[in-house]
Parts: sequence; structure tokens; C-alpha cells
Amino acid sequence: MAESLELSAHGDVAKLLEKLPSLISDAHHSEIWGIQLDGDDDKRKEIVIKKFLEQHSIIPSISLARASASLQSALKWRRIVQPRSALTGSREILTKSGLQHITRTEDRLIMWVVIDEKTIRDLPATYEGFVQKYGLADLGTAALENVASALIDANCELYGESSLQAACVVQFKLYSVPPGRRIGISLRDRVRDMLSGVVTELQKYYPGFLDRAYLIQHFDDYLDSLEISESLLKKTTILQSAGDLVDYLGPDVPPEFGGTGMPLCNRDIMRNICGERDEPPTARDPLEIKRTNDKTKEDTVFGVQENDSVSNAENPEPELTWSETIGPPTIILDPYRSEECTRALSR
Repeated sequence: MAESLELSAHGDVAKLLEKLPSLISDAHHSEIWGIQLDGDDDKRKEIVIKKFLEQHSIIPSISLARASASLQSALKWRRIVQPRSALTGSREILTKSGLQHITRTEDRLIMWVVIDEKTIRDLPATYEGFVQKYGLADLGTAALENVASALIDANCELYGESSLQAACVVQFKLYSVPPGRRIGISLRDRVRDMLSGVVTELQKYYPGFLDRAYLIQHFDDYLDSLEISESLLKKTTILQSAGDLVDYLGPDVPPEFGGTGMPLCNRDIMRNICGERDEPPTARDPLEIKRTNDKTKEDTVFGVQENDSVSNAENPEPELTWSETIGPPTIILDPYRSEECTRALSR
């Protein structure tokens, strides 16, 4: 029985490889996770195809059809959203701020994510250029692209038919905001929206990536409204403290998490990801759609409001922003000055 299922899986891989040209044509896009499905080597293409087939393997008789539809949907999404467009700038932000690290041992890839509200709050002061061009949602998607590149590279180095997945450790560092400052949309609301989008994108467009997730308390109400599938929840473990991670991942975890291994900054492989192939800046697809979490870039921008933090010592001037759809604001002249100008021009 097991042998017949294995033969069927091999046959589905070959069939899906044959269908790739039509899927690419229908989606008008060929890139996924930094791989060009119409020109890259066969091993990388097979890794992508196997991820989608594994995700839809519960009912073998329709596995191929469901995997094909899922892959085509992912390609269409990537054509419109261009998830790698912010990769270069976001990788520097994620590593230097400590919000994301990726480590690897011989048989394990681990993505370490720190939801540090104070660090996120302070990003606009350090990365003004990135903040003006992209939003918090782009940073979250870039984190998925980072682990995608790392997984592809790691799987390319494996021998045989084994497929490597990643464990994900998420630690929350919450920032207390005085109740009197809660005006408008809070920082936590923005971060929650970003996480909602990342979780949805992970489940739909990055199949078979995670095999375990560890969430370290305290995360308050962050998870209450996230739409997480039951299959992903079954892979999730809630830890009371960072030191509890040793019981699950062994003593080699970094000292920040109670282990005796090297610090995360000394083990991070994100700066050396061979699969990094940043696409040249391109305009977003002319089709007007919103991101997966139905938030526009203006909704998820990093911009700090009064409720998010205590203002800086210098109290910098507020930055003028406007919607990309409507365009910059026009200048409205004072009506009395405008009337004087009109009379002067008519003389």
C-alpha cells in the first residue's frame, strides 16, 4: 500500500511538471519563492511542486487537481502583490532589529520571530525611506520570503526524497501604553493586522513550510481573532516562558531561550541565503486589489500615532502622508487672498 502511494506521488510530480507551462500562462507569472518555474533547474521546481502536493495529499484522487489550483492561485497572488519587491530593505530591518532570525542544524531549520512592540514602534525613526515606500504588511511578507529561500536552499542540499520543513518560535515582547494615550488605531492593532495577513498568506501561498510552531507567553489578545486553521493549531505549542523551549528543541537552543548554544546573532543564516534573487523594482499589477488581510498600505503603515508611544524628546514635525490612489493633496488658497490675486491678474 505504501509503495503504491509513493508511486502515485511520483506520478503526480511528473504530471504537475507537465502542467507548469499552462499554469504559468494562465497566471501570467512564473516566479515563486525566488524560483523561476519556466527556467530554473528541475530540482528546485520539484521542491515547489512537492510542497503543494503534500499540502493537498489527504484525498489522493483529487490531490493533483487541488495542488494545481493552489499553485496557480499562488502565482496570481505573487504577480499582483510582488512579495519580493521589499526583500532587500526588509531583510536588513529584520536582522538588525532582531525581529527575525533563521538558524539551521543538519536536520532542522528554525525561524525565530520576536514581536517586539517597542522595536516596531521605533522603526520609522531608523528606516524612514523603507517606511515611506512600504508598509508593515510588506515586512511580514518579506519574513515569509526569507524562510522560503532558506528552505529551498536546505532542501536542495538534501539527498534522497526527504523534505525539510521549518519550526517557528514566536516570542512576544509587549509594550505598555498608558490608557490616556489610546487615541485612534493603536500600535497593537496594526501589528495584529500584520500577523493576520502573514498567517493567512502562510497557509495559502507557502504550503508545507512549518512542521511545528512554539508561541511564548505573554501574548495577551494577539491570537484571539487570528484565523488559524485547525491543522496549523495542531502543530502549535504554547510555552509559559522562553526557557521551556529546551524541553522541545533540546539544549542547543540559544541562551536567549534557556539553552547552551550560540547566540542567535552568531547563528543567523539570513545574510547568507543563496536563494536570494531580488526582483528589480516593478510597478504593482494594474488590477486594484487589496492584500490578503483586506488592509491597504495606508492602513498598515508604520506611522506612529499619539497612542503608540511617548513622543521623542525633540518632538519632530508630523510627517505628511496621503493615499497613493487619490494622490498628493492640492493646495487650497485662502479665499480672500485668492480674490486679491484674481483682481491683480485681471488688471
